[in-house]
Amino acid sequence: MRAQTWQKCVVTAAVGVVLLAGCTSQSGSDESTSSAAPTEDAPTAESSPTVSPGQPGTLTIGLAAELDSTGKVVEGGTAPIDPANPAGDGTASCSGQAIAVVGSFTGPNAALAQNVLDGSRVAIDAHNASNSGCQVELKEFDLASDPANAAAMAQQIADDPTIVGVVGPTFSAEMKSAGPILNTAGVATLTPSATGTDLAKNGWTNFFRGVANDSVQGSALGGYLVTTGNYFKVCVLSDDSEYGKALAAAVTTGLGGSAAPECSATVPVAQPDLKAVAEKINAESPDAVYYAGFYPQAAPLLAQLRATGVTAAFVSSDGTNVQAFVDALDTTANGATLSCGCAPAPTTFADTFLAAVDHQPGAYATESYDLATILLKGVDAGKVDRSSMLEFVRSYDAAGLARTYKWDAEGELASPPIWIYQVQ
Repeated sequence: MRAQTWQKCVVTAAVGVVLLAGCTSQSGSDESTSSAAPTEDAPTAESSPTVSPGQPGTLTIGLAAELDSTGKVVEGGTAPIDPANPAGDGTASCSGQAIAVVGSFTGPNAALAQNVLDGSRVAIDAHNASNSGCQVELKEFDLASDPANAAAMAQQIADDPTIVGVVGPTFSAEMKSAGPILNTAGVATLTPSATGTDLAKNGWTNFFRGVANDSVQGSALGGYLVTTGNYFKVCVLSDDSEYGKALAAAVTTGLGGSAAPECSATVPVAQPDLKAVAEKINAESPDAVYYAGFYPQAAPLLAQLRATGVTAAFVSSDGTNVQAFVDALDTTANGATLSCGCAPAPTTFADTFLAAVDHQPGAYATESYDLATILLKGVDAGKVDRSSMLEFVRSYDAAGLARTYKWDAEGELASPPIWIYQVQ
């Protein structure tokens, strides 16, 4: 059952860019987690316009709509009632259990992973504050934006018997590397943000995804852009990561005949010629430009598009759904549309989160809180070894803040929703 209706937003259109007013729910991390130093993942081409941080707080990312798996807007989108509380009843008893949180908490895409770490931390701290007889430790594993580190850290987790569950890894490439080791170790691995569709096809019996995969997100977004956005010519761009290319392919499928191959391309992260890409798009006069990738490249890409004269709507997905993207562009980001499988943070949770970690909950913070809560409920129920925790998660069926969590045999949720956010 669902209750607590999300506040609706007023939508208008201008110069091909959808603008939004009247939304109060936000997605995107505070500027305190969005200042990662440039690395090889950041665009460096001389043809790219300079992107300097805007005034923090000038624009934010607001909730626009909830979609079903076909891309249809769910009127009066709702949130679950009676979500699981990590504090429980305060009578839990345990000794020496830990939950690992795995992700790239430093590096160019750190703002996304930091949301996952902080959401998990808020849940674990709430549990420990209410259960003096059961203090669960959070063990942090920073992959430093290098998926090559994931296997070694997964082995550290496998060798640590105190760890009864994992929240993460945050990105699909990390999950792909760590997955076989964590599966062999039999440790329940609940990712709030690794959306690569094929991850669920590896035969892992310990894998549980807390959001929609890229196929669901891409198909829903493509359908939404055509039926609600009325975009009939869309240039589809992606970076050269597995995540970007797979998501772009799913969006292309969802767009059907509205996808424009003549201006669609893969844009390598290392040294993209953004000016040439923007000029080609400008010559095609599309209704919208979609980009599948991460915010360090999305910001200079949008800046170059606007500098070149492209007025088409700019659309991206969860890799761009962070306040760092907005702050890098200031008003240039106005009207950008961002899809995500991540749910908006309910007001009470957002207030608690802000008080605990001093920034607003961004993309996947709500999911990581929910997934950490599931593991904590397992500990409180006496599932203090890996095998019993794994069985607990497999049979779980209860509401969290974001949605009801119940997994199929491959670790996927049934009909997970997609949300549309916009910069305003």
